[in-house]
Amino acid sequence: MYYGSTKTVLALNENRYYYFERLLLSVKPYFLLGGYVVRIIQTQQDIDSLQYSSLSPSFLKHIQEYFTRLRDSFHNKDDPYFSLQPSGPIFILEAGDNLHDLSLIGFRREDDGLFGSCPEYVELYDLGNTQIYKIAVMNTNDYIITLFTQVGIHHKEAEQWLKEQAEV
Repeated sequence: MYYGSTKTVLALNENRYYYFERLLLSVKPYFLLGGYVVRIIQTQQDIDSLQYSSLSPSFLKHIQEYFTRLRDSFHNKDDPYFSLQPSGPIFILEAGDNLHDLSLIGFRREDDGLFGSCPEYVELYDLGNTQIYKIAVMNTNDYIITLFTQVGIHHKEAEQWLKEQAEV
């Protein structure tokens, strides 16, 4: 159910600014990207809402642990108002997302989306029943966009690019 929207400004590479419309669907941290819903994680509430997602339990646990490490390193771990907004959000890419046009999260179609970015690193994690990639794109020394995605859910070109970036 759609309850409203807010305009948000993200400062990205080369001091360009991109606006995206963040749709507030219930209390879930989603916004629409090319007809698909993309998950954005910035707060503990966003993490808590993931328990209702279709993510595998091991994938969910990995993201929760990563968020907790960031929160504990940046801020007081008991602060209920902690947000990743100043340092960079976490995005979860899912099957069907157009990786050539992720302009709503800063990777423009004109630059070939994620493929035109220069990730600081891409890591492959084996979580037992699931393998995932963690992609970190550093826009400034203080702002890193982190993307997570499952192995094998994207088209062949994307999977090959991720594999090369992770040096697997």
